[in-house]
Amino acid sequence: MSEPLLRSEADAVLASGALGRSPLLKALFEYLLEQSLEGRRVTEFDVASEVFDRGEQFSSTLDASVRVYIHRLRRKLDEHYSGAGRAAPQRIVIPNGEYRLVLEARAAGAESPPVRPAPARLPRWAFAAAAALVALNVAAWAWFAVQRPADPLRDVRRSEVWAPLTGDSRPLLVVLGDYFIFGDTEGGADVRRLVREFDVNSSDDLDRHKLAHPAAAGRYVDLELRYLPVGAGAALRRLLPLLAGPDPDRVRVILMSELTPDMLKTHDIVYVGYLSGLGLLESPTFAGSRFAIGMSYDELIDIVGQRHYLSQAGAAVGASQPHIDYGYVASYPGPGGGRIMVIAGTRDVALIQAAEALGRRASLEELARKTRGAAGFEALYMVEGLARTNLDGKLVLAAPLKTRDIWTPQAPD
Repeated sequence: MSEPLLRSEADAVLASGALGRSPLLKALFEYLLEQSLEGRRVTEFDVASEVFDRGEQFSSTLDASVRVYIHRLRRKLDEHYSGAGRAAPQRIVIPNGEYRLVLEARAAGAESPPVRPAPARLPRWAFAAAAALVALNVAAWAWFAVQRPADPLRDVRRSEVWAPLTGDSRPLLVVLGDYFIFGDTEGGADVRRLVREFDVNSSDDLDRHKLAHPAAAGRYVDLELRYLPVGAGAALRRLLPLLAGPDPDRVRVILMSELTPDMLKTHDIVYVGYLSGLGLLESPTFAGSRFAIGMSYDELIDIVGQRHYLSQAGAAVGASQPHIDYGYVASYPGPGGGRIMVIAGTRDVALIQAAEALGRRASLEELARKTRGAAGFEALYMVEGLARTNLDGKLVLAAPLKTRDIWTPQAPD
């Protein structure tokens, strides 16, 4: 193996950002690189001690961190060479059962398909029949274009609420509010349970948490898992036909964890999810709002009207017991001239109801009447729910947003 070639390819992998933002993953890759260049064969214990700072107490039967991170690193390398690094003549691999980097030649491309013999010439009557068939198809499609019913969502797309988004030519991102979960081995070799911590929302957060809590470092493992609320799927089913319209290629669905500040400048954005999953959009959304988050994301406080709206959906209510939930909608200009729409709920039934309200002409007209002429607006819906079914909902409040405050840095108190 040529050391300069391995070093050069490793530098290309690091420069591409293929390893993400996890400091531990980068540290592991750089450690394996240096050991491989020196020709040193390292063990799992060496990696645990020198990269993960486990010390003499490390036990491979009780702590799977090294194996989990090696698996993550292999997967990141596979993703790199199937994407940004697909043109590289060689690739870096980690052999099974070993802790080192190896440079190997890429597999040769697939062979060209065999040349098929030219088909036999068709008689003249066959060409005439084909021409007649084409003419019939053209006539049928022309009749269908005239007779088919009008697009049932056309008026919805042209409403004052949706027109700034559906009438734009920018690429459109539908952003789903997702949540990070990780595994807990409880000191054993296998993951025993999945954990959701409010302060741990990414692989980087988990790395920082483990560094700050050494006792948890040997228990918690990053499984690269995320979950979505049930209501997000139902809302998405309602919204995608509306947003796709005549140009479905304009629309792309991503997770909130994938959204970057640059995307806010270059795309139109439609957020779908819980209020607690707003992530990067939480600060601008509430910067010009009359609402504030209360003691939890199940509560919205109307600062102007001095009213509290607390969802009952998070309480321990029976499946057959009706409850009240709240949906929140906002629309405002993005930092690059695009449009940002937030369709959120404190819980599932409110999220579903908010999406349904934005797909009905009557509710859109009601919303437009109460916010007409505003550069940005927000609305609150009260929803009656039963289990995960939205029974009924009504518009409680609709008001303009203070759009001048949304992207203006706020001075510290």
